[in-house]
Amino acid sequence: MRSVMKICFFGMACFLVCFKVSSTQWSCSLEGSTNYCRCTMEGNGMSNIMACATASSFEIIGNAQDEIPLDFRTFMINLNSTARIKMTLKNVAISDDFIQVIFNSSLLGSLEEFVIEDSDYAGRGYVNVQTYNREIALRTFTIINLTISEFYDFYSLDYLKGFLAPLVNVSLIRCSLFLIPCEVGIEMLNLTYLDLSENKLQDTALTVSLCAEGYPELMVLKLRKNYLRSYATVCQTLRLFSKLIHLDLSQHDFSDPPPFQCLWQQSFKVFNISNANLQNTEKYLPEKVEILDLSKNRLSTFDVYLPRLKELYISNNKLMTLPLAHNFPGLEVFNIEGNFLRSLQKSDVQDFKNLKFLKAGGNSYDCVCTLVSKVEEIKDIIVQDWPDDYFCGSPLQYQRKRVKDVHQSVLECYQNIMLSVIIIGTLVILVILIVVCYKSHAFWYLRMAWKWLQAKRKATKEVDTSKIKYDAFISYSEEDCQWVEEILVPQLEDDKEHFKLCLHKRNFQPGKWIMDNVIESIEVSRKTLFIISKHFVNSEWCKYELEFSQRRFFDESNDFVILVLLEPIPKEVIPRRFCKLHKLMNKKTYLEWPEEEEEQGLFWDKLRTALKS
Repeated sequence: MRSVMKICFFGMACFLVCFKVSSTQWSCSLEGSTNYCRCTMEGNGMSNIMACATASSFEIIGNAQDEIPLDFRTFMINLNSTARIKMTLKNVAISDDFIQVIFNSSLLGSLEEFVIEDSDYAGRGYVNVQTYNREIALRTFTIINLTISEFYDFYSLDYLKGFLAPLVNVSLIRCSLFLIPCEVGIEMLNLTYLDLSENKLQDTALTVSLCAEGYPELMVLKLRKNYLRSYATVCQTLRLFSKLIHLDLSQHDFSDPPPFQCLWQQSFKVFNISNANLQNTEKYLPEKVEILDLSKNRLSTFDVYLPRLKELYISNNKLMTLPLAHNFPGLEVFNIEGNFLRSLQKSDVQDFKNLKFLKAGGNSYDCVCTLVSKVEEIKDIIVQDWPDDYFCGSPLQYQRKRVKDVHQSVLECYQNIMLSVIIIGTLVILVILIVVCYKSHAFWYLRMAWKWLQAKRKATKEVDTSKIKYDAFISYSEEDCQWVEEILVPQLEDDKEHFKLCLHKRNFQPGKWIMDNVIESIEVSRKTLFIISKHFVNSEWCKYELEFSQRRFFDESNDFVILVLLEPIPKEVIPRRFCKLHKLMNKKTYLEWPEEEEEQGLFWDKLRTALKS
């Protein structure tokens, strides 16, 4: 192992470094209640460093990679503590000339946790130490944002192998790490927690860095924000870790789905694949997962059966409805804020039988009354972010208002329902009217009324004599047809005058609407002869024929109409709807059919004279 091991083994040497001697002014203080010693770049030197002799936690905070004073180095070398020690170096400059000295001190038997943050390592890792028969207390080692100015001149750090086995927790964050030799993993026999977030690991390097022979006790692995692209490679590499229960793959681009269903270990419980540009979750998820984070992806649906899932974080996606509750029978914590939800129904939430915590704010809700009432009903039970994160997206007048602040009247609340009822009611009434009209022939009457209006508008026009085909149109009741056909027609048509009469039985055009036949017959006849009888005044047809005939004359002085009373009819017997007949009988002379034969000759003479006029 050579240069590829430098960044990995370097951390083990950091807590054994030699701090450069400087004249910078430092000050240390002890908080007795916590045994915490804090040294910062202020005061008059480190003459008070001995006050920290009883401390178990040391924090050295510099300013822009300041050098740590010699006094503190000497103090730490001579420190003989039976208590476990934690040391934190922040924003300091570190060299490697003290490693040889520190390895021969008793500090290694007390230092249990070592943290380096935002610092610079200026050494080259050249030391010569022996680790056999040494008690090493270090269990937790953390490096965050460390710069190694002479990285490519580093010596091999093979001498640190003996310090790897005791480690339980290791975090190497933002260290530009691109590879960990497989031999390192093999040496870490007790490591359970490994955080390699925000480094430069790629797919190929991952298969080497996390080889199957290494990390036999690894339970928690965090790979957040590296350069991984192939989910299939990640799955094939990590599924061999039999004790892995927690995996963080967030902040990668896994938009290309794997070609196979990834088969994770049964022990897998916590999975974070947030901000990974996922559009679907098919083939990605371990079936036995208990805590799942899918936040900040591009999911529009989520329909996966996860029977052991207890916590689901799926905020900032594109979901428009809650996922189906039967897919997660044991769900207790549910975060679906920042999606595209339009409503939050109490019944949908209550389908999650074991749900204890729900966050559903940050959606653009449709602020109709049903939504407001439902949220109010469930807010005291499980909705923890109510009301400050719940805003209206519609209607327009409520946009950006808090859902809780929307107070609608009963009319506003049920506006859509009322409109629907009105529309449905109107349609029902229309259907009923159509059925009634159909059964009662109302459409026929309406059509006839329209014809009557058309005829009335033509009343002032001159009659076109060139279209006259008949001397008279005979209007009579069907009950009087025998008299008309056997007496009236022979007398007029067989007479020397040979009058041409129009009767509906023989002259109406077959298949044509009867009112069109009536109107056309009246229009092509010089006269209209009405046979008035008790049957006539009880006939609606006769009434309409009388009405239509009026268009041929605008005032009663016109003699177009001839009235023949077939039998005596008192005027008071004539129905009021025959108002035109009343008016005509009052102002025009009408003929009466005599029962005596000797008077009938005079009747026919008068009728012929009227028809010829």
